[in-house]
Amino acid sequence: MNQEPNESPVVAESATAARLTELMLARHVKPRNVKTVLASTCGVKYETVRKWFGPGAISIRSEHLVVVAERFNARLEWLITGSGPMDAPNPSEDDGKEVLDDLRRFVGEYSQRHGLDRIKTASSLVLIASELLPGLKAES
Repeated sequence: MNQEPNESPVVAESATAARLTELMLARHVKPRNVKTVLASTCGVKYETVRKWFGPGAISIRSEHLVVVAERFNARLEWLITGSGPMDAPNPSEDDGKEVLDDLRRFVGEYSQRHGLDRIKTASSLVLIASELLPGLKAES
């Protein structure tokens, strides 16, 4: 009797699909849930994700790779090319302190150079940043 083998929960034919699988497994997604999690993460149908895997795989749109990389803290370069480490670096408190120190230094120098009040200068920068960066709220 000729019996077809059971389909593996995840069969990655393309290198990018293989890296997607590797990432999902590294993030403790069960193999049988990889495609479902990817579909949910990318906001696409399961059938679309299924087409990323296996024979005749279709290309994965770059915006989907960006979403996966951001959601699962992976480096986009690794996801696309396989080069470098998988994990994106986590910003440290030192990075935040460095940015804050740079901002304080800039506000001080700018306000002194232009004869402006430091508080007003800083407030203006926060308002400008809140217009330029979606999601950033200026506190009153």
